[in-house]
Amino acid sequence: MKQSQNAITFLRSQYSAIYGRAYLKGLASVMVVGSAMMGTLTQAAENNKPWEIKGGDSWENTVNYSNQDVAPNYNSTRVESGYYNNLNADKSGATVRITNINLKGTLNIVDGATVSVTDDGTGNGPGRTIYGWDNLTDASPDTATGSLNSNGVFDVGRDGEKQSQAFSAQTFFHNIDLGSTSETGLRGLVDENQAIDDYTTLAGGYGSGAHVNVESGSIVHLKNNTQFLVAQGTSGSFNGTVNFIPNKTGTNSFIRGEDGYSVGADGSGSWKEGNAASLDFGEDSYLIVKNQLTEENPANTEQGTAGLYAANANINGKVSIRDNTTLRLDGDFIDTTKNA
Repeated sequence: MKQSQNAITFLRSQYSAIYGRAYLKGLASVMVVGSAMMGTLTQAAENNKPWEIKGGDSWENTVNYSNQDVAPNYNSTRVESGYYNNLNADKSGATVRITNINLKGTLNIVDGATVSVTDDGTGNGPGRTIYGWDNLTDASPDTATGSLNSNGVFDVGRDGEKQSQAFSAQTFFHNIDLGSTSETGLRGLVDENQAIDDYTTLAGGYGSGAHVNVESGSIVHLKNNTQFLVAQGTSGSFNGTVNFIPNKTGTNSFIRGEDGYSVGADGSGSWKEGNAASLDFGEDSYLIVKNQLTEENPANTEQGTAGLYAANANINGKVSIRDNTTLRLDGDFIDTTKNA
């Protein structure tokens, strides 16, 4: 527990210094290739390799993609760096892998399809990102329009040790809608002194009139060093099941309602009072902090800390805190002067 608390303290001290830069990371060195209405497609030489699609070269020159129309005979597609309008994983059984992209429209995932935002396991390149705004020319998330609408599987990041061949991933959206058949998994790097910009992140609520909605029947998994973030000024509605699974000492997994922080056009951060996000867990919500005991390791007691961090939160559903686990309730932890 002490190590977990130390990790939270470390995050507090690191956050204000790096948060503005977090939005500028990831895409600065991307090479953008191709710009056609349906993108530039490359068919693999062997049928067991994925189709590849490359995005447009600017926010004004985006491409659309549908794996139903473009690659009907291929179940696996790799969406490469660039600018995209609408991305549709609309073929049940299909897998779409995303690298660093800017999304203007909607990422739509149908029931039975999988979209993965992660590295390819080779250790090549930086972590993977989706920005719902043109972060290369506009650092402010207030211009966000890119959204997520999922009724299938959405995986962000993968397990691994820091400095290994695994990478965290960050995804930032205008609206987030997780439907009743959706399953969302966030996996991060194991490191008890990790800064917040290295956490695997699913964030929504950026831009005017945005919302975050997790429907009844949906499932969200939050593993080591992961965060589900509701942006400042937005209400997050949670009616599904959330599994907190921080199963390594010193790691954290949490849902956050952002409180009082904004990023300017130049990437610098500033405080703004009275505009905190709120979290509303409805009657069908179920929060579970899991202990990850297994047949191979029935006596496992190594655990991290789960958390709900928001200035305003209502819990009307079920909460289950299993043996040897911790659920921490507090205000948005980056502002140490605020309490829940």
